[in-house]
Amino acid sequence: MGLGKLTFLEFVDEAVGGEARVSNESTFIRGDYFVCSRLGLGFVKPSAWHFRSFIDFAPYVARQSLNDLDDGSVEHEQAIQEYAGTVVAVVTKYPLAKEDGSVEQRFSPCITIAILGKGQCGEAGASLRSIVHRVIDACLERLPECRVTAPPVFQPLSGCHAASLTSQYMCVGEGIEPRLLRTRSLFVEHGARIYNIDLVDSPWAGEEVVSEFDAFLGSVHLA
Repeated sequence: MGLGKLTFLEFVDEAVGGEARVSNESTFIRGDYFVCSRLGLGFVKPSAWHFRSFIDFAPYVARQSLNDLDDGSVEHEQAIQEYAGTVVAVVTKYPLAKEDGSVEQRFSPCITIAILGKGQCGEAGASLRSIVHRVIDACLERLPECRVTAPPVFQPLSGCHAASLTSQYMCVGEGIEPRLLRTRSLFVEHGARIYNIDLVDSPWAGEEVVSEFDAFLGSVHLA
């Protein structure tokens, strides 16, 4: 992972070495490169994986049942939308829709990057440690059969406060074949933001991902 404005600008220079596909005035994609200058975020996705907007990803996520909310309820929809408001990038191994436009039933390993303002997770001056534990508590309460399999490790990452942990939960809901999912989570405190990177796979469904996730993490750059 590269941190700091100089390394970020070097990454941008590398990324724009060819014609870029512009998503909006501050974000562009070229090949496997993704850069959002407004957020100071850049990375290289695994080859042959797919960039997704949350608009594409939301129907896939919305099928997940939550312990404390009825499927399809207004509260369930609000919970999905609140999550959507934090997500800035989604990458999936497989397409999420079939040729007829319907949601793909096959599980796809995925990468999501969310950016949290410190005030979203409690008081503005909350420490990374308290924010991570609040996120864990929310997941344990809301996601079916959720448990932390590797407790959070707090250690500096390129001079920033960071934490990593591993958890698992049951993906279940209407139209979903129940399957156990594993999430490797990385939290990085950088300036006024908390960057939350989730790497989701399922060894139990024959979809274990290791090298692609490790290479992705090594490609992430924050300004």
